[in-house]
Amino acid sequence: MIYEGYDAATRVGEMEDSSLRARKIAETTICMVASPGYLHGAGRPRRIEDLGAQKLLHYTNQANGAVWKMTSQVGKNVKSVLRVALR
Repeated sequence: MIYEGYDAATRVGEMEDSSLRARKIAETTICMVASPGYLHGAGRPRRIEDLGAQKLLHYTNQANGAVWKMTSQVGKNVKSVLRVALR
């Protein structure tokens, strides 16, 4: 980034190991959504593990884009590798 002439950048998400310095400026919430029609046809996932059977649309610029970090309803941190239909 420095070699490309940028002085600053904005990033959403966790910083991977980097030689860059970072400062948190805000919090954001990411949520999963689905249309009623999709859920009717594919079934509604009840647990994080159920997401592996779903077709997902996902945008990321990270190398590990198919690994999602989530927090369950009881506060347990879970990493899940998901089948992504479109990236």
